[in-house]
Amino acid sequence: MPATYAVAVDWDSNGTFGAGETISDDVYSITIDRGFPDYVSRVAQVGRCTIIVNNASRAYSPQVQSNVLPRRQVRVQMTYGTTVTLFRGFLESIAPDSGTFGTLRSVIECVDAIALLQLQDVRISLQVNQRGDQVIDTVVNQTYTPPGTAYDVDVDTFPFAADTWSDDLLYGRKVQRALVMIRDVCQSNWGWFYIRRDGFAIFENRHHRLLDRTSVATLDNTMLGLKNIKSVQSVFNEIEVTAHPRNVGTTNEVLWALDTDNTPSLAPNQTLTLRADFRDPDNKDFRIGGQTLVAPVATTDYTASDTNGGGGSSLTSNMTVTMTGYSNSADLVITNVGSQTLYITLLRIRGLAVRVYAPPILRKIDSVSQTAYQKRTLRIDAILQDDIGVAESQSSYLLGRYKDPLDEIGGVRFQANENTTLLAYARDIELGDRVTLTEYQTGTQSFQCFVQSIRHTIQYPSHEVEWNVEKADAGSFWILGTSLLGTTTALAY
Repeated sequence: MPATYAVAVDWDSNGTFGAGETISDDVYSITIDRGFPDYVSRVAQVGRCTIIVNNASRAYSPQVQSNVLPRRQVRVQMTYGTTVTLFRGFLESIAPDSGTFGTLRSVIECVDAIALLQLQDVRISLQVNQRGDQVIDTVVNQTYTPPGTAYDVDVDTFPFAADTWSDDLLYGRKVQRALVMIRDVCQSNWGWFYIRRDGFAIFENRHHRLLDRTSVATLDNTMLGLKNIKSVQSVFNEIEVTAHPRNVGTTNEVLWALDTDNTPSLAPNQTLTLRADFRDPDNKDFRIGGQTLVAPVATTDYTASDTNGGGGSSLTSNMTVTMTGYSNSADLVITNVGSQTLYITLLRIRGLAVRVYAPPILRKIDSVSQTAYQKRTLRIDAILQDDIGVAESQSSYLLGRYKDPLDEIGGVRFQANENTTLLAYARDIELGDRVTLTEYQTGTQSFQCFVQSIRHTIQYPSHEVEWNVEKADAGSFWILGTSLLGTTTALAY
């Protein structure tokens, strides 16, 4: 029984794929790329899907069809016995060929939700005593509503999160990108985050793969090609993990104050909205977090006058200030409710300062490896991790993992439609699945690994699949009550 494929686009943007929104009959080819760029990355790169369609009818010409627009949801499905989704994401661009006598095709480029997280500006409240999965859930929900989530309960609980997140420039404005926040979480707890093929947001904690000892697929000399590499590029013999212990003030401090050298003015009924980024009162060069923010109090936190530069009569009673607080910033809305122009003479925000002082760097080295392969450093900024002991354990684990060259499989390709087993693998295998590889010429023998990226190239009936993989940790790790520490198992972290 051959596999079949279906492509649908939510052209009317109602959140469902209706019967009239299937475009499968027009599809020439589908290419899907998803996964992690390398074995030390903890957040997947943007998943992409390229669909080439017949556009003789001009159904895929945006200048002709008004509903052919970016950000429409897209779904690619495969049916082989059962139906699964191979890709779910959003239309990024559509480019029709020109010329009446040309190929009459359109190229539809799609991305998964990683692209949304990459661009979205997110500001959240200070996260106190939250696990990594809880922080990720908060960030994702501030960005978009996924079709579902599957988050491991994280190993780590962070006393504070979001206080140190800094701004990026995007299109000339300051933003705090959602994906950067998620990456900070995963750098701090050494978990993985990705968008599953069905669009679900996935978090796997650092124990997820250590505890997964079951291979779900075996390629035994059944591949088109396999790249088995042993390279110094996989070696890291100096590990630096930076921890970030916090210090929380015990009394309210001024976290932000308006510079009134050039006194701002508000005309009657005028409203001014300000973004206030918290700075260390002792060193304005450093961003800090704020806890237990105090709602601005008239005469204490804000004042106004009828005279430019201060003095004159007070108009503080004509000034209203409302605040929306976040982890390391706040929005202030100031309104002049009076009948004459007022000049702001004082405006500030108070609260408990959350500081990071002199973050310690936990360093582990292996001199034997450095002699053999030169010094090769892996630096991890565990920005949410305040526990020096955990950071030290992380550096020890990573040194043991990477001090010697790994057997790397740079890519394994197979023709899915060659037999029923391979078609089932094309249908079922997902990022993070454990698989086994054997290939005679390269000497690859029962190689245990986890799928790091997946590429589908479909031009019916041909369906080629490529996996990039990471070698599974060969060690057995201690589980309380089930094994002997130091005898049959070793410590992870």
